[in-house]
Amino acid sequence: MEENEPYDFFETLFRLDASDDMHEFLEFVQGRRHSTADMLAAIAQLLARGRVRSAYILGMLLEKRGQRNIVMSLALSVGGLIFGNTIEEENGLQHLSAQVEALPPERLLEVYDRMVAPLVNQLWAASAAKQDPERVWRLLRHFQGAVREGFDWTAQVCKVCGSKAEYWFHALLRDRHRVAYYWCTQCEYLGTEASYWLSGEEEAAGEPLVTATARRQWARRRAFVSLLLLNLYDAQATCFDCSADGGRFARSMREAGFQFRHQNPQAVARAAEKRGKGGGELFELVTAFDVWQQFAEPGKVLDRLLARCDGVLFNVPLLPDPLPKPEEWEGYDLAGGRQVSFYAPRTLRRLAERRQLNWLSNGDELHLFTRRELSGEVFEGMARWVT
Repeated sequence: MEENEPYDFFETLFRLDASDDMHEFLEFVQGRRHSTADMLAAIAQLLARGRVRSAYILGMLLEKRGQRNIVMSLALSVGGLIFGNTIEEENGLQHLSAQVEALPPERLLEVYDRMVAPLVNQLWAASAAKQDPERVWRLLRHFQGAVREGFDWTAQVCKVCGSKAEYWFHALLRDRHRVAYYWCTQCEYLGTEASYWLSGEEEAAGEPLVTATARRQWARRRAFVSLLLLNLYDAQATCFDCSADGGRFARSMREAGFQFRHQNPQAVARAAEKRGKGGGELFELVTAFDVWQQFAEPGKVLDRLLARCDGVLFNVPLLPDPLPKPEEWEGYDLAGGRQVSFYAPRTLRRLAERRQLNWLSNGDELHLFTRRELSGEVFEGMARWVT
């Protein structure tokens, strides 16, 4: 780029960063004296995107100018740890405590959510972290005020496949609870930390308000399940429902002439936790509407249900790809705060494969786990017919 050629700093910098051409990137950032404000803003955006190397380079350039800023300190401490430069890591950390303490609470949360949380997985994956985990803790503990007391960012065991579920982000539930979410890169299951914000009283909440929309939804579901029972199952057999509607769907099926029993979904979840697979009366089909995201242990619940039937019909919206941030997807239901499990297609496929089940789907939010050899095309066609 010629010295006097007009350019847009951010457009050029992010284009060169995305190209991974470090020679051109270095030539651009070192070839002109870009404004400090622009460079700090660029570091913040690069950290939010997980682009540590470019943020680290800009941070070192600003350090040579004698700058002291929390964004620069983050870039140096994170970059120094990931790329093995202990001197720059210490340069960043030595000012970080005072800079964090000077932030008002709302600004601390913004810095953490936008710039620190997107980097946690990269920090733990760094070779320096594997040799000396305390180096990661030194950085993250500066931001203890942005998370729940005692929270330590360690990975959890995935509730679906048993692999490692990495910390991914925090989200504000019910306008007061900052809750951690963990994502499994193997099966793409996303789950919250233990649901401390759900009290026993809330779990035992009464039946939901009946609206015109709810009635239409029940009618569509009744039509589909009726079609399913009449064509692919035994319509005379007893079925079991654990939908999150206070038993209204089960009553509507009984009114239509089918044999349905209902149990509160929280009772089903507690039984799965306490007694494992369990036993009892066998059912032709289990229906579980508007509840699958409320199960903190979906694998255990599924095992318990399958011990009493060979088919579980449920609905759940699929996670978008790429994984959205909390404010980018209404499916997280941050205001309600009852959704604790989220599923990608790979998640449902893994749940089925580990149990030798067939997974049928309408390609959207309606799904069936079954041991029977049923046609996916027929299932999808019936779902389209009644919606």
